[in-house]
Amino acid sequence: MTSLTEAFTQLLDALNTRYQTINPTGAAQFYYLVFPPDQALEVKRQLHKWRKRLTDNGYKTREYSFAKELPGLAEKHPLLSRSLQLEATKPLPAADKFAASPKLLHQITGPAGEKLAADITTRFGASGEKTVLLLTDLEALHPAVRIGTIENQLTQTLKGPVIVFYPGQRTAKYALKFLGFYPEDGNYRSTHFEATTA
Repeated sequence: MTSLTEAFTQLLDALNTRYQTINPTGAAQFYYLVFPPDQALEVKRQLHKWRKRLTDNGYKTREYSFAKELPGLAEKHPLLSRSLQLEATKPLPAADKFAASPKLLHQITGPAGEKLAADITTRFGASGEKTVLLLTDLEALHPAVRIGTIENQLTQTLKGPVIVFYPGQRTAKYALKFLGFYPEDGNYRSTHFEATTA
C-alpha cells in the first residue's frame, strides 16, 4: 500500500528525471497523483507541503482549482450569470437545483471542456519549463466533463509539466476511474502515481 506522501515522492522523482528522457512531441508532460476520493481533504491539507517540496527542487508552482474557477467562469457567461441571479430569487427544491447543474456545467465548460482548456491555456500557456501547473479539485467537474478531454486539448498548448490531483482509482497502467465509479477511461497518455492510503 502506498501513502499519499510516498506517491508524491515517486511523482517528484519522475518530474526531476524528465530532462533525462527525450520528449519527441515537445508537448506538456502530465503527471497524475491518483488517490481514493475519500482522501480529498487530506490531499488539500498536504498541498502546501508538496508545493514547498516543488519549490525546494527549483520549480515555481501555479494552481488552477476547478472548484474556485468554475464560479468565476459562470459569472462571465452572459446567459448563465442572469440565470443564476434569477435562480437565487426563487426557492427551488434541492433536487431541482441539482438536476439543472449538469446543464449549467456543460455551458460553462463546453461539452468537451474546451472552455476550461482555453481558460487554462490563456492563463498558463506562457509558463516556462520550470513552472509546474497544479490542477486541483477535479471533483468539481462532475458530472459535466472528465479531465482526460481537457488534457488532450492542453497537451499541445502548455509547455511546462502539469500535476493532476485525481480523485479516483487506477485500474490498469493507463486506465483510470474518475471518482471511483465512472467507467474506465483509457484516454490518458500521462504518468500515474497511485496512493492507496493516507
